[in-house]
Amino acid sequence: MKNYVGFHGTSETIAEEIIINSFLIDHISDRLPCDLGKGVYIFENSEKYNCQAKEQAMKYVKKYKNGYKNPTVLKVDCHVDSDKELDMNLSANKKVFHNFMNENAGEIAEERKALIQDGAYKRGNLDGLVIELILEHYNKVVDLVIKDTYTSFNDIPGYKVSNFDNASEICIRNTDIIQNICVI
Repeated sequence: MKNYVGFHGTSETIAEEIIINSFLIDHISDRLPCDLGKGVYIFENSEKYNCQAKEQAMKYVKKYKNGYKNPTVLKVDCHVDSDKELDMNLSANKKVFHNFMNENAGEIAEERKALIQDGAYKRGNLDGLVIELILEHYNKVVDLVIKDTYTSFNDIPGYKVSNFDNASEICIRNTDIIQNICVI
């Protein structure tokens, strides 16, 4: 069993709903999944990066959810069985990802065509779609996906992506692994 603590930026109103009802995972099949697949996203503290996860969650909500009134951060504690975790930082998992992507380019392109062309679609990151297809292909059920990622927190015009990650992100796919949620 592994324990994770992460931070999720949201609005004060939504935070209150989450504390009462937990998170709701969007299972709409015609929307492009986020970068690590379908689930609840939290930033995890990591010694590799200069910024603390709580700060990253607040920066995220202020930059990307700027319509939210009273931005706040939730602390999320979860426990996951090691066999229900997919660590995409591991070389073996990266190899599976790239092999699958290369061998199934046609299927990925077809799946993409059927998706709603919203902001996530236009952003063009299909990693979450590929992860979903891999899990489906191998009939694998995981409760959590973890990966070092890049999120643009800076205000440099035109600097949207980078090859250098700046955060450790967790995608909680099964909210039953959440032990505690609180506003911090």
